[in-house]
Amino acid sequence: MRDGTPTLGHIAESFFRDTLATQRRASPRTVASYRDSLKLFLVFVSKRKGRPPSSLSVADLDADELVAFLNHLESERGCSIATRNVRRTALRTFFRHVGYEDPGALGVVERALLVPAKRCDKSAADFLRPDEQDALLAAPNRSTVLGRRDYAMLLFLVRTGARESEAIAVDVKHARREMPRQVLLFGKGSKERIVPLCDATVEALNHMLADRREAHPDAPLFASRSGKHMVRHGVIHVVRRHVAKAADKIPSLGERSVTPHLLRHTCAMNFLRKGVDISTIRGWLGHVSVQTTHRYMEADTEMKRKALECCAVTVPAASRFEAPDSVLAMLEAL
Repeated sequence: MRDGTPTLGHIAESFFRDTLATQRRASPRTVASYRDSLKLFLVFVSKRKGRPPSSLSVADLDADELVAFLNHLESERGCSIATRNVRRTALRTFFRHVGYEDPGALGVVERALLVPAKRCDKSAADFLRPDEQDALLAAPNRSTVLGRRDYAMLLFLVRTGARESEAIAVDVKHARREMPRQVLLFGKGSKERIVPLCDATVEALNHMLADRREAHPDAPLFASRSGKHMVRHGVIHVVRRHVAKAADKIPSLGERSVTPHLLRHTCAMNFLRKGVDISTIRGWLGHVSVQTTHRYMEADTEMKRKALECCAVTVPAASRFEAPDSVLAMLEAL
């Protein structure tokens, strides 16, 4: 501290150690996202001020610098508007902590908090059609150890709707393969939820684990070649590899960006098409707000066509106009 005023370094350290880790109990991914946002911001301001980040003060991080940084993310780093808004949200949380730690900087904090988010168009949720889903699940070679693992993972993602981060965090002990068959998932914000497992998923998991004869309960359910938890990019690689193979049968797969999160959307649409109510789907996917789940109701045009057919209105046939007057009859005949 300088003259009783906390330094920027002290504020940043207390933000991550006390606010995020202790009070909010933020997940490692959230902490990493906030860390990257603050790091990028400090490096950006450092270059503009011509001073190293360690010599910056809170006064250097004013609203003008924040707006310039957010514009820099789009124009020079090629970030989307959604990414820009995510960085802004992280920095807003940091600025609130600055106001708590350094009341003398409230003027800087208030102006920074007034920087608005940028509006962006929200596209409808994308998902796989049934034929695309079947082709993807048929792609892994289940006569090999790696193929059985990949098939179990793809089926797990499609049937449970788990995020890739949730899937790779599951240990063997978290997946109950006896009745009642279910899996414990660890979602965003340290929220846990239990999701039932269907027979096909359990069968695929049993075949995968049979290849690992000594699968300890604390071992990862989906393991890498080294036997450790798979990483997020590993799951993405598995999906992309089999999408490329499935595209030989269904060319439309090769024209789309198929990610693990798209399989989560597909799970939601499978439920919606079967008539499962939106509140149940929200609980299954672990959404905080039902408004997030409501996006899926707007995505399937086939469901909308069926709804239109159910609400079809019979229009009576129009009778031919008969003019009541000789002059009108003449005009009608022209």
